[in-house]
Amino acid sequence: MQLKLNKSTKEISDGNFDIDVFIGSNDEISELGESFNIMKYKIKDQIEAIEKDRDDLIKLEGHRKVFFDNVIHEMKTPLTFAGGEKIEKNNFVLQIRIRLMLLHYK
Repeated sequence: MQLKLNKSTKEISDGNFDIDVFIGSNDEISELGESFNIMKYKIKDQIEAIEKDRDDLIKLEGHRKVFFDNVIHEMKTPLTFAGGEKIEKNNFVLQIRIRLMLLHYK
């Protein structure tokens, strides 16, 4: 598709990266058109990378929330061993270490 440089700039600023600039000459303006196309592809790649990173962060945040929800839930429940012995809440640090270890090996 042949578009002028100015119109192409407006199209790209609206998010349309599916256009190419073609200027049918062998001068500096033609080189500018080629450079514009290269810049457009680089911008498109950067936007895609940013969107992927954003999606990964959203996913990671979901995992973090589930993890901390599980830890909070486990901390509210007294830990009972097979022999029926409970760890009381006054032994807080030991309880957290054991729960984190158990979560790690699930």
